[in-house]
Amino acid sequence: KFYGSPAENHGRTAIMWSAYLNRTVTAEDVCMLNILQKVSRGRHSLTRDTLVDIAGYARNIEIVQETTDGQ
Repeated sequence: KFYGSPAENHGRTAIMWSAYLNRTVTAEDVCMLNILQKVSRGRHSLTRDTLVDIAGYARNIEIVQETTDGQ
């Protein structure tokens, strides 16, 4: 609601990361890298919020794939 659909939000981030890294990054990559960031934070202090975020990013991958498959 606040950021747009997962496909839009992570797609925008993918475009920016692609430009910064000078390589193609997909919306799914963005989700996976965000999961890895949460895992890294969890190594220090594993909170419920971190686990919820990881689950949310995993679900976003499904949503992005559903959106991509439907186009």
